[in-house]
Amino acid sequence: SGSGSGSGSGSGSGSGPDSGTESKPKPKAKKKKKAARIPFATEVSAHGLISVVGSHWFDCRQLASSAVDLAIKNGQLKPQGSESRVSLVKLVGASNYDPHYYVFLHQHYHRSVVASKAGSASAVPAAAKSSSISIFSPSFGTSSQANHVRLPYQKVGPLDLHTCLYLQHTYGQESWKIAKLASEGYGSYLVPRRDAFAPWTEAEVIYCIRNEMCASPTDFLGRSSRIVFSNPEVMFSVSADASSPSTYPLQHLVRIFAQELHWDAARIEAELRTATSYVRNHVIQ
Repeated sequence: SGSGSGSGSGSGSGSGPDSGTESKPKPKAKKKKKAARIPFATEVSAHGLISVVGSHWFDCRQLASSAVDLAIKNGQLKPQGSESRVSLVKLVGASNYDPHYYVFLHQHYHRSVVASKAGSASAVPAAAKSSSISIFSPSFGTSSQANHVRLPYQKVGPLDLHTCLYLQHTYGQESWKIAKLASEGYGSYLVPRRDAFAPWTEAEVIYCIRNEMCASPTDFLGRSSRIVFSNPEVMFSVSADASSPSTYPLQHLVRIFAQELHWDAARIEAELRTATSYVRNHVIQ
C-alpha cells in the first residue's frame, strides 16, 4: 500500500499544490499613461490680438472664458464682478425657448420659390428672363446688374412639420428668421426629398451666410448643417425637384454662395471642386 500511495503521489502533472514546482503568476500588464489632452492654445500678439485656437465645439464656453480672462489681464480691463459669467450666457436662440415653437412655424410660414423655378414664366419680367445664368457660365456670380434682379416668388407648399422641428431644434427662437426667408422665395430644398431627413433649404444657407459668418460651402456642410457627418451621400443625389435651380445639390449650394458673396467664375469653379472633394472624403466606401 505504501508503494501504491507513493507512486500515486509522485505521478502527476507537476502543477498541483503538492508538487515540487509552483506556477508563477502572470506579470501584470503595465498601464499606459494617457497624455493630458490640451483642449486649446492661447496666444497674445505684440499688438494685443488674442487668439484661441484648437479644441472642439463642446469646449466653447471654456474657450470664451479663457479669452475673457486674457483680455482682462493683457488689456488692463476692470471686470464688473469677481467671477466670470460665461457659464450663464445663453446661446443664440435660447432666450424664451419654447419646445413647441415648431407648431407656430408650421402654422404661420410656408415654402415659396422664385416664380421661374416653379414654372411660372409669365410672372417673370423680361429683364429677369435674360438673367437666367448657368452655374458654369463665365458671367455667373459677377456683380452685373442682371444677377441682382429680385425675381418674384410664389407659394409652392407648406413648411412641413419635420423641417419646422429641425429648425427649432437647431436654431431655437431664431428659427422664425429662416422660416421667413423660406416664405420669401428661398424655400427650395437642397437635396431630393426621398426620405424624411432632408430638411435643408436655401433659406438656411442664406441665414448662415448673413448671420453666422458662413463663408464657404464646406463651412456650411461641416459646421452649420453638419451634413457631411450625418448623410454626405445625399449631396450627390440627382434632384427631382422641379423648383431646384441645379441638378445636383452641390451645384445648388455653390450657386447660393456665389449669388450672396458675388463670386466670379474662377472662385465658383474652385469652391465646387473643393466641396466635391470634401464630401467624397466623408462618404463611407
